Parts: sequence; structure tokens; C-alpha cells
Amino acid sequence: MWHDRLKTGLIVVLLTGLIWFFADQADTASKTITLRLAVQPPSSAYLVMAQEPEALQFEVTFSASHAVIDEMDKQLQTKPLNPTFVMGKPEKDAKRARQTFESIKVLSQLDAIRRPGLTITSVRPEMFTVEIDSMVRRPMRIKPEFGEMVVDAGDPKPVSVEVILPSTMADELSGDTLAVDVTRYVDASKPNELQHPTVELQWSQSGPKAKLVRFEPASFDIRFKLKDTTAPRTFRSVPVSFSATYEVLSRYTPVPLDKAEFLPDITVAGPRQLVENLRKEDIQLVVQVYGSDEANIGQPISRQIKIQSLPASVQVITQLRDVRFTLQEKNATAGLDAHR
Repeated sequence: MWHDRLKTGLIVVLLTGLIWFFADQADTASKTITLRLAVQPPSSAYLVMAQEPEALQFEVTFSASHAVIDEMDKQLQTKPLNPTFVMGKPEKDAKRARQTFESIKVLSQLDAIRRPGLTITSVRPEMFTVEIDSMVRRPMRIKPEFGEMVVDAGDPKPVSVEVILPSTMADELSGDTLAVDVTRYVDASKPNELQHPTVELQWSQSGPKAKLVRFEPASFDIRFKLKDTTAPRTFRSVPVSFSATYEVLSRYTPVPLDKAEFLPDITVAGPRQLVENLRKEDIQLVVQVYGSDEANIGQPISRQIKIQSLPASVQVITQLRDVRFTLQEKNATAGLDAHR
């Protein structure tokens, strides 16, 4: 008799468990969202140098009750989910490190994501990698460079600066001298006059890492005189060309009102060797034609001449006048040519 009662009890417990299991399953929902993860280095002494993938964007699938998913939907409508992952310090406080993480483990531990009853069931991509580097300081002596110009220069003030940069870049430095090109601060038209510009420091090597470098202080002052080795030179009848988008030039033809205006004489000044080797073709004079000029078809348009492609230490000392032109439709100019 008691055996029958035991069997009946077990069946009741089993059925009750199954009922609760299926009821729980019926109340469970899932949702997939896209989120972007921001990575923060372990301290201000480090910098994130690279990430793989470069944009840490994940497809995350959550599982929870309908009530939790509905509440999550409401929150996402007013506040997007943009979590931040703060990395731990590298082993033995290494200067730099490259670490690979399991996406689901990282996201599941973030306070911005965790909430009661919410489970992350899948994340794509499954892994991501972050490379960090420590920022170091290098005292470096400033060495102003004037290229081919001959100058009488004093010492820069200050004579040295602190260069703050990633350790990988610091390891590539040779010596403690910081060469700084100051030619763009030289007024070549003022030989034998005291010049004292403030030079803004910037990293000489191009590339994305250049923006990571800082200087303290960020500039220096220098006084110098450009010795009278500069030379003026005049080029006769330098042609002025039009510059416009393909769309404008395919529909319109810019026509000078006075061809002489488009052949000005240009006087330049700069280091003698540079000026002597300069050719007329090196002086590119351009007048820009804009799409908005379409509103003035057939009417005189006055515009400034722009100078392109001259060495930084060579300056144009001629005061250029504006030139005048008209804009004519292509088919109209073709018709005029046919009647001539």
C-alpha cells in the first residue's frame, strides 16, 4: 500500500516540476542588440594603441523573462547601451601588453549590462584583442633647422622640452635632440631684420601615432636674422588656370574678360639657390570656379588668384589683383564657334 502512495507522490512531484519548467520556458524571451564597447586603459599612465576588431561592435543576444526584456526595451529607447570596459593592469606592471578577451565573459561582468534575471546567451565576435602602451617622458634638446637658409640665430627658449609619448615610440628615438623645421616661420622677404616667432611643436614623423605625442611646453620662442643670401626674381607672364569640379567644367566654360589679367608678372623672394632653380612652371596660379557661379552666367565674375606648389621658404611678394571672367554654357560657346 505504501509503495503505491510513494509512486503517486513521486509522479505528483515530477508533474509539478514539469509544469513549472514549461511555465518558466513560456515566460522566457530573447533579444539581440548591437552595442559598441569602449575600452579604458588601467590608468592614466597607459594608452590604448590598437584594437582588433578596430571598432568593438558586438551582436549580443540576451535571455530573460518577458517582463525583464520589456523593461530593457524601454530603457534602450531613452538611453542607448554604451558600456565601458576598464582593463586590469598588465602582469608585473609591464610597460606594454597585448591581451585577448572572451567577449561574453567581459560583457557579462559589466555593471552597465548586468541586471537580475538577465543572461547573455551569445556574443559575436566571440573574442577581441586590445594593445596598450605606457606613456613615458623624454627630455629632449631643441634643434631649430632652417633648411637651405643662412641665419644668425640665438638659442631657443626654452632650450629643451619634455616629450610625452608611448614607450614603443620612445624606444625608437636616437639621441636626445629634437630637430624642428622652422622654415615656415621665416619671412624670406625680410633679410637682416630681427624675427622672433613662437614655434608650435609637432611630431616630425607622419602617421596616426603622431597625434599621440605631446610636448611640455607645447612651443618655444626663437630670435634670428635671415642673412642677406635671399634673392628676388621676377617671372614674366605666369599663366593663371581655372580650377573647378568635373560637373562644372562639363557644363560651362570660364572665359577671361581680359587675357592680360591672366598672365601677371610674379616676383618671388627666398633662398638664392632655391630661387635660382625655380622655373615658371613651378609657380601655379589658380582661380577657383564654383557651382554657385551658375547664377551669374554671362555676367562678369571677379575672383582672387590663389598660389599653389611653392617651397615653404619661397614667398610671392607681388600683390596679386583679382581677375575677371564670365561663365558660359558649353553648347552656347559651341554655337558661337560654329558661326565664326
